[in-house]
This record gives sequence, structure tokens and C-alpha cells, in this order.
Amino acid sequence: MRRTYEPHSVASIAERARTAETTARKHLKMLTEDGFVEAVSPPDERGTWYRRAPRSVVLERARQLLDTVDTEIDAAVITQADDAAKPDARTSSTRACRRHRGCRRRDR
Repeated sequence: MRRTYEPHSVASIAERARTAETTARKHLKMLTEDGFVEAVSPPDERGTWYRRAPRSVVLERARQLLDTVDTEIDAAVITQADDAAKPDARTSSTRACRRHRGCRRRDR
């Protein structure tokens, strides 16, 4: 159902999913109850057909946007952590002097 926007029969959906029609009906019923799929009855066709609900499309797009934003935020956090982990030249030399016996260099 994720790849289609047109209504399809249970037989068509079951065939594409490589499952029995009864199994497809069971899952389509649950998806309909959760609002991801709509049951429709085309005037020129018999039986109940199913299509993606608009909510499903909106949620998929929202998830794509969130994944993009999360990736950008993760990259920014990693960059900040890398920058923070790089030693400052003055700090590292001062630390080295504190460890060296006999060094008379004063802490800054």
C-alpha cells in the first residue's frame, strides 16, 4: 500500500504481498482501523477496495523530514564534539609542563 495511491482490490493486494486474501483482509482491516488505509467501494467494481489514507501520506512525509533533520542535528553535534575535543595549544603545553619535573614555566 505504501507505493500506491489508487484503490486496489483485496485480491490484487494479496497477490502483490504474496499472501492469502484472508490474511490480506485481516491486515487491511487493522490498517483501516488505525487510519493508514481507507476502504472504498468503486461504483463499477464489486467488493471492498483499499487505498492509502491521506494521513498515511502525511505521516510518511513527516517521518522523512524528521530523519533529515535528525541527520543534520547529529552531524552538527558530532562537529561540535570534535571541535571541543581538539586541544588548545596553550592548554596542552601548560598541562605538559605541570607533569614535567623541574619545569619552571608558570601556569597561565
